[in-house]
Amino acid sequence: MRKTVSKRPGEGKTENTMLAALVRQIKILTKTIEDLRAAGKGAEVESGPPKSLAEAIDEYESYLAAVKGLSPKTIAAYVYDLGRFRSFMEESGGPAPTVQQIRPETISGFLEKLHRRGCGAITTTRALSSIRGFLAYGVRIGHLAVSPARGFANPKRPYNLPVYLTEDELDRLLSIPDMGTWLGRRDAAMLAAFAFGGLRLQELINLGVDDVDFVNRTMLINGKGRKQRPIPLNQGLSDALQKYLEVRPGGKTGSLFISYLLKTLSPRGVEKALAKHARKAGIAAIKGHPHALRHSFGTGLHRRGVDIVEIRSLMGHGSVATTQIYVSVNAEELRDAVGKLDAGVDGGARGKGLDQ
Repeated sequence: MRKTVSKRPGEGKTENTMLAALVRQIKILTKTIEDLRAAGKGAEVESGPPKSLAEAIDEYESYLAAVKGLSPKTIAAYVYDLGRFRSFMEESGGPAPTVQQIRPETISGFLEKLHRRGCGAITTTRALSSIRGFLAYGVRIGHLAVSPARGFANPKRPYNLPVYLTEDELDRLLSIPDMGTWLGRRDAAMLAAFAFGGLRLQELINLGVDDVDFVNRTMLINGKGRKQRPIPLNQGLSDALQKYLEVRPGGKTGSLFISYLLKTLSPRGVEKALAKHARKAGIAAIKGHPHALRHSFGTGLHRRGVDIVEIRSLMGHGSVATTQIYVSVNAEELRDAVGKLDAGVDGGARGKGLDQ
């Protein structure tokens, strides 16, 4: 005879409630496992309602400016790449594409098209980087649960040494601006800021008068992603800035470098001024670009034995791998120097020298 076990009042109801809760937890866990498996197989897990690709790109552009603090030039490059990607998706002639329609094969098809059009590794890598960043943003705000760009490897980029000025070229360039005019002193100070401070073009434009501290001999740089770094003022840069500020006219802007209209100097204005002085100095136009002067700063530091980590800090690089190019420059110079041992020495003399 089976023994009957009596239950307390309400005990059966409690067990049913616990069982129902357990079932719900199992369903949630099962759904999570399925999502993870789908992600592992490379299929996107869509999240949220369909989002117009055009609208999402506009929102991403605002995000890059307001949150990431990127320069207008950098943002324009990202938006340009994403615009090309959007045009590629629109070529099918169907409805306006959405973010959720992006698949790994969509990205690979776009990159293949760039390759067919003759785009090099640098262009293709930048396009892929722009798409990656955009889709990562889509995951972050809920348009996608998984980025379809994961797993894509960057194309191998060609190895190019940076363009920089020799010490003789730099001396000639610095001697060109007319120190009898305020614009000449401005240009001399800009050249010194690039060559002795290692500034990027946008960093120079962002400089304010208050960012220069002659007492502590430092200058505060507002770099990429709103990252700030102080750099020391050497004598050449300090002198050039002081001579400029002695005659700098007042204006409606606190920007350090201003145009003849007394407004903040534009990137194009800086490039035109430097190109003019490069021509007068008999220097190749590419060496008169702000970035060539910045490279001259990095190369000069490494040539004088400054540690690569310190150079990275002074130049505001995000990674030592970027700064490593200046090690490569000096290694190339050493190879050239050794190669000159062969110049003017014939085989017999070389052999004789070795025998002795």
